[in-house]
Amino acid sequence: GMAALQNFSVVFWVVLTVYWLSYSNRWGLAIVSAVLATLTSGNGLLVWPIGFGLLLLRMSGAAAQLNTKSTNRSKWISVVWLLAAALVITLYFVGFKQPAGNPPDRGTITNLLKGWLAFTGAAAEPLSVGSALSISIRLGALMVLATLGCVGWSLRTHWSTISHAVQHVFRIRTTKSGNEKPIPSITLFLWGCTAFIIGTAVIVAWTRTGFGIDLIITSRYKIYSLTLLALLYVYAVGRLSHRSARWMGAVGAVGSLLIAWLSYNSFLSETIWWRHWMLTSQFNSMYGTNQPISQLDAVTKQYRSPAPAFYNADLAALYRAGEPTTWPVYVAQTPAGFVVQDGQMVVSDQRDSRAFVVARSPKRTYLFPTRQNQNLGGRARFWPVNTFTTGFTATIAPIDLDAGTYQLFVLTVATGGQLTLYPTGQTIAVAGQSVAPLQKNW
Repeated sequence: GMAALQNFSVVFWVVLTVYWLSYSNRWGLAIVSAVLATLTSGNGLLVWPIGFGLLLLRMSGAAAQLNTKSTNRSKWISVVWLLAAALVITLYFVGFKQPAGNPPDRGTITNLLKGWLAFTGAAAEPLSVGSALSISIRLGALMVLATLGCVGWSLRTHWSTISHAVQHVFRIRTTKSGNEKPIPSITLFLWGCTAFIIGTAVIVAWTRTGFGIDLIITSRYKIYSLTLLALLYVYAVGRLSHRSARWMGAVGAVGSLLIAWLSYNSFLSETIWWRHWMLTSQFNSMYGTNQPISQLDAVTKQYRSPAPAFYNADLAALYRAGEPTTWPVYVAQTPAGFVVQDGQMVVSDQRDSRAFVVARSPKRTYLFPTRQNQNLGGRARFWPVNTFTTGFTATIAPIDLDAGTYQLFVLTVATGGQLTLYPTGQTIAVAGQSVAPLQKNW
């Protein structure tokens, strides 16, 4: 879980560092947050060159105003920043080993470009009624063009200031043109944050495209696309005239509500499945026999508080012989495991009133979640009641089961919480697999 959550935390620390460097003189706090960004995630290393660039620009602003005292102070701060960067980066790579799971094949140049654009535009996935990857690539292209346009326009606007300041810092004789103006904090903030996000997109495309381009738009990475979208929006509101900014603010408010609503419906099925995956995994770890008796030892019980689950009210129902009526399902074996499909289960609500698969051998019982079939098209995107249709699919990985032959059952949960167990007449045989040792890079 921390491997996913680090993507959210590192964005906070980097944006906070850029904010302090752009809007204040809190250089010490900026170094602290930069260290925390580095400790949080590998792409946090980008904060050091970005921060150094912002320090030079702040120093150039002082130089452009011929403020020798501020320029000299900024030089010392830049030296301290470089020393901190050298120390932290060195410590980061001491004992570092390349993870064994990284794919050696990074894909074609076309796939790398698509991966970069898809990562940048992943916020568009809820808007898709067809290919989520395709619409993410298109939005990513628009956002990259918008970012380059904003940065390029602001660089051109402040080029005289930057050019004169750099010449002054390096003691190159020049004549002040009179057009030099301090670079606004919001512009520095935009430059720093967009450099981090675009740089992260390049890194992820380079290191992750080999796993499959579809994984580029996974949920853990969407925070970067959404942050870039917010940055462009805030920069536009901050730089436009008052009248235009009001219209942009209204458009942004409506757009954000639309994205939030579509996201809720688009990822509702995934959210429900993960909830059920955690509840069924909790059951499988607590009950390791063919009796409804917890197998947690006394020490574990002191540190573990099981979450309330739909099966708590009638745990014995999972161990009964089942109803006389057989529930027909289709079972197929694939390289990934066993697939169980049904075409008649109707969803009663958006929580637990649905079906689960029970696998039972003479030694123990397992419980597995199912994925309810979904409607396709635009209607399912706009209203939760249209999301699901009849039928479900469950995948059982052999690595999750002890060796043995298992009878399959369908467990239905009614709206009131009543549990009913139906035999399917189907069995699966598992030879048992040993878990490969986890490859670590520490």
